[in-house]
Amino acid sequence: MRHFKNHVGFTLVELLTVVVIIGLMLAIAVPSINRITQGNALNNGARQFSDRVAMARTYALVNASNVCLVVAYSGTFVDPTTGSNYLNDTAYGFCVSNQSNYTYIEPIQYLPAGVIFAESSTYSSFNTMTNVMPFPCSNSQPVSVLCVNINEYGQIRPLTQKPTFYLTQGYVNTNAGAAVFANQTYPATDMIEINPLTGKATITKYSN
Repeated sequence: MRHFKNHVGFTLVELLTVVVIIGLMLAIAVPSINRITQGNALNNGARQFSDRVAMARTYALVNASNVCLVVAYSGTFVDPTTGSNYLNDTAYGFCVSNQSNYTYIEPIQYLPAGVIFAESSTYSSFNTMTNVMPFPCSNSQPVSVLCVNINEYGQIRPLTQKPTFYLTQGYVNTNAGAAVFANQTYPATDMIEINPLTGKATITKYSN
């Protein structure tokens, strides 16, 4: 007598059910992954910027030089003719300052994608650091930038100034030339304060 094997398979309904479940799981997981990725980018950006502050201070101490920590903001137009400010709120670096001469020690740095320097009116320290100098390199035309002056003793000039920077999630709208925040409530913002006496930077989580 001939025996037939049973063929076990899935019905269309079962397959559709599995697909729906997978879709729901992805819908839940993707936003969480995005938040984790953005958080990591913000943390990395804060650490990298803090490291540059330390490098600028070390250079000033070792070489007995006056150093400027330079940050591009919304008023930094790298090409005054065209009004281009594609570096704003994302680019930074440091240079040696000797009277009106500025020599950049290394190419400018950029914050990670999705991270910007915040320029809310709440963060008034931006208004105390504006200066006109070459940027993004020594041969550039003088433009308006944010500048933290570090003397040969590794201290901030003037000592009454406590430079504070805020990094948050966002991007630069190259068409409008303005920084756009990921969320106006600033769900994730890192505050970087530079001690004027020691020139050292500290990172703390900021809540508005």
